[in-house]
Amino acid sequence: YTKFCEQLVPGLPFATRHGQPEALAAEPFGVLYRKHVPGGFPEAGVGWNGGRVGSHGMPPAALSLNSAHFVPPHEATVCPQMRTDIYDEVRSRLPVEIAALLDQVEEVYLRRVPFFLVPDLGVSAGGRADPEGFVELPPHSRSNLNVISEEILHLHRWTRGYPVIEPQRLAVAEGYDDALRALGGYFDEYAFFPYLESVGLDPKSELEPTFVKAADLLRGGLLDRIPQVYRSGQFTLEWRVKLTLTHVRASLLGAPSPARDSLLELFEGVSLRECAEVGGRISSEITQTLNAAPDQVAAHMRVSLFTHLGLHQDTATIRHLFRFT
Repeated sequence: YTKFCEQLVPGLPFATRHGQPEALAAEPFGVLYRKHVPGGFPEAGVGWNGGRVGSHGMPPAALSLNSAHFVPPHEATVCPQMRTDIYDEVRSRLPVEIAALLDQVEEVYLRRVPFFLVPDLGVSAGGRADPEGFVELPPHSRSNLNVISEEILHLHRWTRGYPVIEPQRLAVAEGYDDALRALGGYFDEYAFFPYLESVGLDPKSELEPTFVKAADLLRGGLLDRIPQVYRSGQFTLEWRVKLTLTHVRASLLGAPSPARDSLLELFEGVSLRECAEVGGRISSEITQTLNAAPDQVAAHMRVSLFTHLGLHQDTATIRHLFRFT
């Protein structure tokens, strides 16, 4: 079950980020970043709202439920200069349209955007854009312009004032923090996938393996167990959130294909019908945000989280990283 939940929603476009000690969590990451990297993070007044280390998530395993303290940080998260930055390599391959958008992002951050090569980012992760103004790529995505361009578009959208969903400790403790981050990403991707396709890229193709994996996991025994889990009262928020957002990803963002259609057919059964219905309502919220202003997007995020998913208000925060005027 744990392995299933970790794999079902791979966190596109965000991959899991390791937790931080409380001493570091109390200090804005921009300060830490400037300590490690000359030129570092934009100074106050640029529009950054003070993101904190670890505020963009941590895996459930990083939280000690007995002490509520974080485990020691992963070196790569605290010391960005220790990772390999392949900026020049990435920049040389970008389509001119995407390079122009990267320029705009860098004008806001007042520095170039590092592209860190992270071997342990996760096998299911294509890449991860971080609100602090860098991108992490696993080795298998090093030359993948679909992935790289998508992460740049996330940064670009955030610097234009569009919000992110930041899971709080309740979501972390209950194991669905990555799924909530992914939901924030779906709002972005629905807006900019058509643009990526217009410049000759195919971001939807990157979702295809996730549909195959999710369908295999469901057919591998989990689907048969769901009625029993319901009867036992153990159908937790983690199950409901991850299954529901799996439906959103496939139905809203995926291109028609045998793998996608096969996955969606599983949601037509009695066991998953409720997840499909809630997923449909969330998909409707996302489609209403096309060409919407940032505050309107934030409003639809709130409805998705707190009305359709029925989450407690303490579960997540919707944050504008920048106010773009």
